[in-house]
Amino acid sequence: MAKYSQAFNHVRITPHKLRHTLASKLYLETNNEHLVATQLGQSSTKATGLYTHIIDTKQRKALDELHKPRKH
Repeated sequence: MAKYSQAFNHVRITPHKLRHTLASKLYLETNNEHLVATQLGQSSTKATGLYTHIIDTKQRKALDELHKPRKH
């Protein structure tokens, strides 16, 4: 993971952060806590709130920019 962190200007990337990112993106796209819980392997949606983060519009635009292919 450290090797890939360097590619992102030394933003520390960890499996735990990737899990949070997945949960947040799934929740933003589906607005379905049950689906997120299932994808995270959780038996209930109780803990799902810890992994899903409600993101405001400004933050959402910034995240969308990260997913655009880069021109070299």
